[in-house]
Amino acid sequence: MAFIIFAWFCSFAFLIMISMKLDERMQVSWFVVLVPLFVLSLVQLLYTTFKIILHIRRNRGMEIPLPRKWWSFAQYVLVAIFEILICLYLDNRVPGMKLSMALIPMWVFLIGNLIDMFRFQLMVVKFGRRRGSM
Repeated sequence: MAFIIFAWFCSFAFLIMISMKLDERMQVSWFVVLVPLFVLSLVQLLYTTFKIILHIRRNRGMEIPLPRKWWSFAQYVLVAIFEILICLYLDNRVPGMKLSMALIPMWVFLIGNLIDMFRFQLMVVKFGRRRGSM
């Protein structure tokens, strides 16, 4: 429950800051505007890292398999890289940087999620057939 309130607060702070930046009421870097999202990503990354360490130390089957936890970790890293690249692009700190370059981590994230969901659906269908035939 506390994480939900924290996530809501970070999202609300981000929306206020981005609206002020777009209305030109705030003349700050895009890195400052995205600080609430950076904080939220950091908390999620630390939580996932903690869960992976617990999974490895207990050395037994948990509710979520270890490869899915690693994919969750990779997702948070990809989102953080995407946020940093978008900030660099919007602040024009890297001359000649194209938007397509900044969007590469997001495309990897989306394609990876598509593959993960497809694999999960195949497992559900396969499990459903086995169960229905008994």
